[in-house]
Amino acid sequence: MIISENKVRLVIRDLLFRLHEAAIESKISGVNTVYDVLVKNGLIKEGSTLLLIDGQKQTFTLKKGSKDVTLQGKVSTAAKGFGNQPDSAKTSTGLMRVSGFAGKGSVKGTVLIGLTPVEPRIVLGPNQDSPRAKQGHAAEVLTRAIVLDGVEEHNKNVKSRSIYVHGTNRESRLGTKASGGCIRVSSADVIALVDTLMKVGDYVYVYTGAPINESDQKITGKQRLRSLLEQDAVESDASEEVYMIDGQPGSEEEALQILSKYPVEKNA
Repeated sequence: MIISENKVRLVIRDLLFRLHEAAIESKISGVNTVYDVLVKNGLIKEGSTLLLIDGQKQTFTLKKGSKDVTLQGKVSTAAKGFGNQPDSAKTSTGLMRVSGFAGKGSVKGTVLIGLTPVEPRIVLGPNQDSPRAKQGHAAEVLTRAIVLDGVEEHNKNVKSRSIYVHGTNRESRLGTKASGGCIRVSSADVIALVDTLMKVGDYVYVYTGAPINESDQKITGKQRLRSLLEQDAVESDASEEVYMIDGQPGSEEEALQILSKYPVEKNA
C-alpha cells in the first residue's frame, strides 16, 4: 500500500498534538498574572469568574478567584489572527462580559444559526462536515454559545461582529488557529461552561500571549500559511456520513435543504 506524503504529514502532526495534549502547559502562573493585573486595575473584582483565552497556547482556563482553576481545555481562535476590526475574520481581544447564552437544553451537537437551533433540528458529530461543506462552509456553531459584550473601547463591537464562544464540528482542530473569528471549544466544554460553571455578567479575556495593541495583531504570512495548510489537511470523520435530523437519520441532501434556508455563520 502506498501512503501519500500528505497522509504521513497528517499522522505525524496528529501524533505531536496528542503528545502535547496530555499536559496543558504550566500556565497557571501566567493565568494568575493576568487575573491579578485585571483585579489590580479595577477591571474585575477578586473572586470574579474569568474565562481566560490564551491565544498563543490555544487554551482556555476558567478561574473563580486568583488561585481557583475550575476548568481547562483547548480552543481554536481565528485562522487570520487577532483584531477587533469589523469584517476582519479575526478574534476580538481584551476584556469582555458574558451577556447571554444560546442553545441551553439542546442536544449535544445541535446546529445553531443566529443563536437559535435550526428547525428541523440537525445534529453534527464532533468532526463531521456541515452539509454545506461543498459550498465552502464546513464549520457550524454547535451545542451552546456564549454571547459577549466588549468592556474595552477597542472591542465594543464584539457583539455586532457576532464573535461567540461556541461548540464546533471541528474538534480535531482545537489547539490550532482555525476559526473564522469565533472562539471554538468542544461541545463537552461549552455544555459545562454554559449549563453549570458560568453566568451572565462573568468575564472573558482574550490575549495573544503578549501585550495587545492593533499593530501586534497582524498574523505573519508564514503563520497564515500554516493555518491554511492545517485547515486543508484535516479530514472529516468518514464514519459520520449520516446526518441526524430531529433525532432520525437523514441524508446529506435533506440536511442541506434545511440549512440552505439559513444564512452562513461566517465567524464559526
